[in-house]
Parts: sequence; C-alpha cells; structure tokens
Amino acid sequence: MKILILILALTLSACANPNSQSNYSSSDIGRATETKEATVIKTRFITITGENRGNGMLAGGAIGAVGASNVGGGTGNGLAVVGAAIVGAIVGNIVEQQIADSRGVEYTVRLKSGKIQTIAQNQAKDDTVFKKGDKVLVQSGAGYQRVLEY
Repeated sequence: MKILILILALTLSACANPNSQSNYSSSDIGRATETKEATVIKTRFITITGENRGNGMLAGGAIGAVGASNVGGGTGNGLAVVGAAIVGAIVGNIVEQQIADSRGVEYTVRLKSGKIQTIAQNQAKDDTVFKKGDKVLVQSGAGYQRVLEY
C-alpha cells in the first residue's frame, strides 16, 4: 500500500514543471519575444494554485478500493471497499493539489517608458529574487511575461 502511495506521489510530481526564469516550455523555443528594460518597485512572494486534473482522486480511489478488497466478506466487504475508495479519492485529491501548487513571486516594475506593470511568475529554486531598485528585463511572449536578470 505504501508503495502505491509513493508511486502516486511520484507520478503526480512529474507533471509539475512550471515556467520560470530559467525553465521554458518546448513551445517557447525558437519564438521571438519582446524584451523591455525596467526597475523593480515591489517584490511579493505568492502561492500559485496549480491545476488539479483529478488524477490523484482517481488513483487514490483505486488504491483505497484495492487496499480494502480483502477486508471482511459479503456486504461488509462491499462497504469497506466503497468507504476506502471514497477516503482514498479524498486523500489523492488533496495530495495532487499540494503537488500542483507552487511558490511564486509577484513583481511590480516600472518600464523605461514610465508604464507600471505587475507580473506574477513561478519561482524555481535557483531563480534570482529581485528586490526594490533592481534593474531587470521584462520578457513578453505568447500570452505570458517574465522578469529576468538585466
């Protein structure tokens, strides 16, 4: 049972691979982006709520049902399987959401043009955290923006 839970956690964690300063999706490669100079006005750490696709709920429910399949007999067995499947689905859903959520940082920057923008982005472990007054580059692409080292 513990092995099945470990497999569930590893499978779900493999799905998490958010874009950050140094992590690009394959669709970003080879695309030109507009980059503007800016100065950081404010930095704030945020929690980014990830997308829960229901895989944890399904896997948890299956693990719970299989784990309880040898409990009791007759009606008792059926109730045990259903109960364990429900509990497993709830636990699997919670685990998936915790894995999907990530740490982020919100930057408020003043572009060289004087325009102020706020940009929320994922924060990878090795990404630079900029502070007030830092000179940065704001990269704008197809539907996203990110703050990079100058």
